[in-house]
Amino acid sequence: MNFSNMTNVINSTIRESSKLRNLEKEIERGLDYENLEAIKRIADSAESQAKSSAVQAELAVKQSQKADIKSWVAIFISIFALIVEFMAYHEEIFSFMLKIFN
Repeated sequence: MNFSNMTNVINSTIRESSKLRNLEKEIERGLDYENLEAIKRIADSAESQAKSSAVQAELAVKQSQKADIKSWVAIFISIFALIVEFMAYHEEIFSFMLKIFN
């Protein structure tokens, strides 16, 4: 093998190596693009889940407010019933209390 053949082989190897590097960069860019698309889809999915969670939270707050109103109505009815019971049986209640504390 002479020197010129050796130079040609080396140059050819360098060119092929350069082509392989360029191909590798193109593949990496393609993968990066695919990764970016996947990341974008994941971000879009997370955003839609966040919006859905916000809607569910709003519905839960509205439902809890309705339950809160119902609970206050129940409390007032119970207090009213206690007052009526106390007015109707106040003598018996006082005599019972006196028996307990004497």
